[in-house]
Amino acid sequence: LTPHFLFNTLSMITLSIQNTLRGDCDGTIMLTKLSELLRLMQKTSSNLIPVSSELEYTEKYIELEQMKHPNLKFNTDIEDDCLKYYMPKFSLQPILENSIIHGATPGKELVVNLSVSSYNNDFIKITISDNGCGMDSATLEKLQNMKNDMMNLEYSHNHIGFSNTVKRFNLMFTSDFDY
Repeated sequence: LTPHFLFNTLSMITLSIQNTLRGDCDGTIMLTKLSELLRLMQKTSSNLIPVSSELEYTEKYIELEQMKHPNLKFNTDIEDDCLKYYMPKFSLQPILENSIIHGATPGKELVVNLSVSSYNNDFIKITISDNGCGMDSATLEKLQNMKNDMMNLEYSHNHIGFSNTVKRFNLMFTSDFDY
């Protein structure tokens, strides 16, 4: 699908809903936010993008998630000098999605925090945390041990987003990457 076709189709769906309902609703707002996210993503074909661009994607993604999860709060603490570094495109989304999916409890506020800070003058440290229920020790151990066997990484249905993200960072940054 070409971007032109996709954006025109999303616009037609939005207009159709607006005409039927005689105004905006959550569906049209979500379609508009999705269109904005897709436009941002197609701006560059590069796999490595500035942290500042990744944060733009993240912001649009979180706006969509907040429409599905009204009890979701998102906090950021980003050091300005980290914005110039490069990272894999759309790599924060799977980790944030895991925080939301596995941390959300109906009726309870979920707070997800993202921080990006300087580390050893030449690196950045990205931290994603939440106040969700956490994970059992066996799952945590399995995730922590992924880097020991990156080439033979077994994908499980529950951890494919995380394992793909770890693999992408490892392939791009090799010894300069740790989690």
